[in-house]
Amino acid sequence: MMHAFLVLLFGTSLVLAGCGEEKKAPPAQAPQQSGSAADAVQQEKEGYTTAVQKELDEIKLGIEALKADAKTASAESKAKLNEQVAMLDQKWQAAEKQFQELKTASAEAWRDMRAGMDSVLSELRQTFSNAKQSA
Repeated sequence: MMHAFLVLLFGTSLVLAGCGEEKKAPPAQAPQQSGSAADAVQQEKEGYTTAVQKELDEIKLGIEALKADAKTASAESKAKLNEQVAMLDQKWQAAEKQFQELKTASAEAWRDMRAGMDSVLSELRQTFSNAKQSA
């Protein structure tokens, strides 16, 4: 009986000793995007930049074709085409500059920059389309 009393007393003291301990919170960590969310953003950025690069390359080839057409055009057409090509070159260079900035932007910043890139591309597309039609 004394043995049972000692075991009960010892068990109770262990339980009570554990109750007084203050539990420490795990160390605070800076909030981070989960791996899959960060990967998804990176994949979205890569897909977008690939598509933009392809479009810029295609428009550049089209500009070069317009330059070639201008060389063989009549004097009046040549002057008009050269003017349009100069404007296209200028807009293409601005789009290319903005694209390079977008490619090096952080995951958070590139989404904000995307709207501006879309706008510049839309304007470049329209200018190129107009130049092709008048060629």
